[in-house]
Amino acid sequence: MPNKFDVEIRLADNQVKIVSVAVEKQQRPKPYFGGFRNNNSGITYHHAFTQTDQTENYHPNKIERKV
Repeated sequence: MPNKFDVEIRLADNQVKIVSVAVEKQQRPKPYFGGFRNNNSGITYHHAFTQTDQTENYHPNKIERKV
């Protein structure tokens, strides 16, 4: 992937706007938090837990019934 590339954006009135996008590559390897690692090809598939934002799920209006 190049360090910088141009993107064409079509506006509502059919005009084309060209925007330059700079790509900054990560210097360290991505940490492995679990998932599946293919031993033949070396491809790593992560759990959805590691790919989503880790915000606390708090539901104050949740109704529970204990039996």
